[in-house]
Amino acid sequence: MRVLTILSSLCLCSMFLAHGVTETECVLGSDGFDVDVQIDTKLLLQFSYLENSDSSVLRIKLTLNGKGWIGFGSSADGEMIGGTAVIGLPEDLTMLTYDMKGNKTENVVPSSVQNITPLEFIVIDETVVIEYLQPLISENIILDPSMTQYFLYAYTDEVPFLDKHDEHGTILLNIDECISNSNLAMPTLFPSISPTSVPTISPTTSPAILPTLSPTSSFFSMADFSRKLDEVTNDQLFTAATASCVSDLPEFENQQEFDSKLKFYWNVLVEGLDYFIEAKMVFAGEGWVAWGISSNGKMEGSLSVLALPSTGVALYDIEGYSKSDVKIRDDSLQTLVNATVTQENGVTTVDFVKAFVGDVAGDISLSNTETNDFIWAYRNDNFFSEHSEKGSVKMNLGNCTSGVVATSLINGNKLTDAQIHGLVMSIVWLGIVPFAVLVAHFGKCFKYWYYVHASLQTVAVILTAIGFYLAVELPFVEGDHFSCTHGKFGLAVVVIIFFQFLSALKRPKKSKPPHDDLPARKRWVFMHRLIAAVLIVLAYYTIHEGIELPESDLSDKWGTALVVVAIVYIALSLLLEVATRLYRYCTRKSSNENDQGNVQRSVPI
Repeated sequence: MRVLTILSSLCLCSMFLAHGVTETECVLGSDGFDVDVQIDTKLLLQFSYLENSDSSVLRIKLTLNGKGWIGFGSSADGEMIGGTAVIGLPEDLTMLTYDMKGNKTENVVPSSVQNITPLEFIVIDETVVIEYLQPLISENIILDPSMTQYFLYAYTDEVPFLDKHDEHGTILLNIDECISNSNLAMPTLFPSISPTSVPTISPTTSPAILPTLSPTSSFFSMADFSRKLDEVTNDQLFTAATASCVSDLPEFENQQEFDSKLKFYWNVLVEGLDYFIEAKMVFAGEGWVAWGISSNGKMEGSLSVLALPSTGVALYDIEGYSKSDVKIRDDSLQTLVNATVTQENGVTTVDFVKAFVGDVAGDISLSNTETNDFIWAYRNDNFFSEHSEKGSVKMNLGNCTSGVVATSLINGNKLTDAQIHGLVMSIVWLGIVPFAVLVAHFGKCFKYWYYVHASLQTVAVILTAIGFYLAVELPFVEGDHFSCTHGKFGLAVVVIIFFQFLSALKRPKKSKPPHDDLPARKRWVFMHRLIAAVLIVLAYYTIHEGIELPESDLSDKWGTALVVVAIVYIALSLLLEVATRLYRYCTRKSSNENDQGNVQRSVPI
């Protein structure tokens, strides 16, 4: 009895059945699951069936090769309307059951009955994973594993919030036959989870096993399976079906890998009625590290443990996103115990103990039974400056195996302040200014070329001023903004473009034909063109240096893209230059031939 019930459609604007009905191939499950179903090239479905005398549930896992939302659900007739679905939204790391009351977004609403048990929500790199337990029988869903039923799926490649899907479809699935066809005599009771199943995903997971219930052979009868399940309580069943967070350090019980460089270890200590978290952070680099408690997974309003190798470990209140908003607490409010930061062999290690419930104003309490929101960040710098990596994580400290574990960027798909600055400057210097130069050089055959050129350059100056302001106001910048190469060249570009703009307003007047321009006008034209060329070269180099900065948080492909843009601009300029010269040559030749013909016709015979 099993079935993947949840997401009756995500079409949001069209019938989910548009792709037709596909019969799926069930294969022997991997990573401890009964069955694997490769729905399409990007979406993998895995499920196991668990049952005892009180309940029957499906353990469902969906892995998407992408960064968007995932939905999976069931439908009585294969259509979206009337179905019920589970949708995972990377934007806010929510995993809820939805009722499909129509084909529009506003008709896809959270169900009044939330009966799934979230196990895992991971968003890392180009992979999204959701895992949950789904009861076969509940107030809004009744699933029969012996019957062939319609299941719906949908997802987007990039969009992390609920919107129209990129791919969707309907599959026919008979749970009993699926397990039988996958050559399983019966579902595995307590599956082990391989840490290499999804190579790009952290943290590493390992099985939570109740030894007395483990089978003695690879296969055993359904009667044995049911009898053993009757011995298990619901809580044990759910715990056993969930990925664990086993530590690779013997002195700690739990571990999470926030990313490839930062590991977080912890124990929950109990003293009377008080709970404490004993934690260790291990950063594969030399720099500052931070871990914070948040009420909503965001930086603003959080309470952070900030370890600065230059000064030590302390509690900070994060009141905003600028450096001045990161405020160290007074000594009387520093409640950390045994807080240390050490560096050895290129590794930074932070240890501390903190009470779950603080006794001072501004403390954010931790829960030992519910999911907590945490944030983290680091940078390869022993002095405080803008982080190079950051993220948020949801964890159940008291029972890591049954909590939602998920990491994602704090800003999600939102741009950082540094990236907004870079975007504005890139629009100006990779788009507006080069186009304005092309108009001035090759567009003089058009009547209004000058007004187009002047308007574009005015917009460029205004946006450059905005970009400069954003750079000066960037948070977490230590010391002089113009101490690095990017800052120095950027300042030079800003100064020169304003000089260029002002000189254009005071340019010498152009002489009217047939008189030649005055020497002052010729000198101005020469300098104006020369400065324009120098500006573009400086701007390209400045953008290249900005891409290389940790604050940009950009991959190497953007540097390659910059080179491609430069090559395209140079090639286009050369092509237009050749075309212009050919046009002028042909025009002069035609004019000379006409003049010669007129002279010959005017000679008397």
